[in-house]
Amino acid sequence: MEKIKQQQGVTFIELLVSLAVVAILISVAAPAFQQMVVNNRVESTAELLRNSILHARNTSIQNKSAHSVRLNGDASAITGWVVGATGDFTSRLIVEAVNEQIELKEYSGAAANIDYNSYGYIAGSEDLVKRVFTVCHKDGESGLMGKAVILSSSGMVMIKNANQSIEDPANPANTIDICQ
Repeated sequence: MEKIKQQQGVTFIELLVSLAVVAILISVAAPAFQQMVVNNRVESTAELLRNSILHARNTSIQNKSAHSVRLNGDASAITGWVVGATGDFTSRLIVEAVNEQIELKEYSGAAANIDYNSYGYIAGSEDLVKRVFTVCHKDGESGLMGKAVILSSSGMVMIKNANQSIEDPANPANTIDICQ
């Protein structure tokens, strides 16, 4: 009696069907993955700015000396920032550049430096209500997440999502639309 050989491997048709299924899955998942990457860039930029501001504040308190966050660019297009001792940025603590796909703006003001005194309060804070920085993706597509980095007059920093209500610093009765 002769043994029947069992076939091993896959046929060409089975291979094509498998590739077609994989291609369909990739085409469905790719847009969601791209949106996730963009949202992560926005979130990481907001976190970097918050952490840099907090670093300047904590260093001011720890060293009992004034430290600043110097913003590069203007209020409508901040391109990066440097953290260091106020007036002396030769010994920089942090240097950050904003990703070219991300738009970082200060909602109100002229993107002036953020100066902390030796107690960790913002220098000249008696005139400051708060400062709001918006972090958005430059394409402005719907479904992309925006963030607001809010700096209070006491020097504390928080991050809010675009869908949360944010008061206008100049007129608290109004709210700010982020990334609109």
